[in-house]
Amino acid sequence: MRFIEKFILLCTVFLAVVLFFVQCGKEDPGTGIEPIVGTVAINPASFNTLSWDTKQLDIQISWSKTTWRLAKSTGDIIESISVVLGGNASSNGETAVKIKLYPNTSSAERSQELLLTNFSTKEIIKLKITQQSSPVSTKITLNPSVTFQKVTGFGGMLNPSWTGNNLRDAEVQKLYGDLGFNIIRMMLYPNQSDWGLNTATAKKAQSLGAIVFASPWTPPKELKSNGLQSNKDGAYLLLDKYADYATHLKAFVDFQKNRGLNIYAVSIQNEPDWKVDYDGCSWSAAQMLNFVKNYGDKLGAKVIVGEAVNNNNKSYTNAVLNDAEAVNKFDIAATHLYGSGISDDPLVRQKGKEFWMTEHLFNETNKTPSDPEINWTWKPSLDMVAKEIHDCMAANLNAYVYWYLKRYYGMVADADSKSLVAEGEVTKRGYIMGHYAKYATGRTRIQSSIQNIQQLTSDLLVTTYVGTNEYTAVIINRNATGLRIELTVPSEITSSSAIETNETKNMAAIETKISDDKKAVTVGVSPNSIVSVSMKY
Repeated sequence: MRFIEKFILLCTVFLAVVLFFVQCGKEDPGTGIEPIVGTVAINPASFNTLSWDTKQLDIQISWSKTTWRLAKSTGDIIESISVVLGGNASSNGETAVKIKLYPNTSSAERSQELLLTNFSTKEIIKLKITQQSSPVSTKITLNPSVTFQKVTGFGGMLNPSWTGNNLRDAEVQKLYGDLGFNIIRMMLYPNQSDWGLNTATAKKAQSLGAIVFASPWTPPKELKSNGLQSNKDGAYLLLDKYADYATHLKAFVDFQKNRGLNIYAVSIQNEPDWKVDYDGCSWSAAQMLNFVKNYGDKLGAKVIVGEAVNNNNKSYTNAVLNDAEAVNKFDIAATHLYGSGISDDPLVRQKGKEFWMTEHLFNETNKTPSDPEINWTWKPSLDMVAKEIHDCMAANLNAYVYWYLKRYYGMVADADSKSLVAEGEVTKRGYIMGHYAKYATGRTRIQSSIQNIQQLTSDLLVTTYVGTNEYTAVIINRNATGLRIELTVPSEITSSSAIETNETKNMAAIETKISDDKKAVTVGVSPNSIVSVSMKY
């Protein structure tokens, strides 16, 4: 028994020794298989609260034996990060990073975090960025006691026979339903066999509240001096065919009416002062006066006179406006804007007629040092299309009608490779027009004044309107800095709202704040943006 006891004791001691050395081996730091722990840091490690308009932060990422990643948390401060990945698992170094920031145009302080991930340890370092709220930089005072024109609306041209780009129902819904467009222009073809080409699409727009007008490029060729559809040689409507042409226009109105489409107005001639090798017809001011005086009341719809190539040629409208008989036989004076700017026409208003811009486009594809972008990108569209609509409103026009609705330079994209969004999607120009369609249509433009407090306002364009228990404003900020704007009105405001379009937003809702006395609303306006504000009272 004593032998067995000794044997058990020796075995126990042996096992204890083995276990001791095994355990020591696990804790031995000299094995060389432990992972290398890399480090990374942000310099500076913190920031004081930034001014609302700080545009950029410069930071350094210091790293040792690790790779890293920079990202941003959810928020509206950080616009871009110049370097998002860096480091090296076998060396040390520093990386300079530029953080571009959006201005804080809201009424409250706001924060967002910059997130630095150490891939060696999976640790995330957070750098909090906080911006002060913005002060009011500009005041706009609305004066509804001074009124200007009633705004009839906005829209564009429907002519798929030239491009093959007919609007689909979903696209009509986007423009005339969602964005509030309410005018559609049709081509009044010379051949009756073509009159039904656009009827279904125009009816879809009409069902959404649109008014439809038609412009002829040429009378039927048998009514013209050269027997051709073109007017390169200055061909005109034969005097003894005026009655036939009136019958032709009336027949088009009746044709559409019989198919459920109501033609609101017909034009006498598209660009009567322009000679072309496609469909066209030349008119003198005296010829147009003669036709309107004798047949203007026989066309079955309101009558549009003018549509000259540019606004400098008022000979057609002046001739009819100044004739005691003809002035009572038309309703709308129209112009195009090729080769000229826009200006007020007091005679049109004096005679109680509406003044419409019925065609223009911007589609320059050449890039120059002074204009490095194709002009249907965001900034050129803001500088050209938005400004032109503003100028037309400021010049007392009642309507603005762009050229093609569906085109890469139009309001909804086609399948052309130059389109910046997918076919059928609304373009930036479409959203720009939507601001006016939703916030100016059916309202009366009123006087407003701008008071500059802190920021330059040379590139700030504002038009204001009054409707039923509502004031509205459309604000174009072409400054490179954001603005906080206070709009003051004479009535007590019950509710307010605003939308903004810029390079990254499309008619997105933004904050408004009603003052304590309920006579003012403040709203933030981003750099290079268009903002529309509604103030109910």
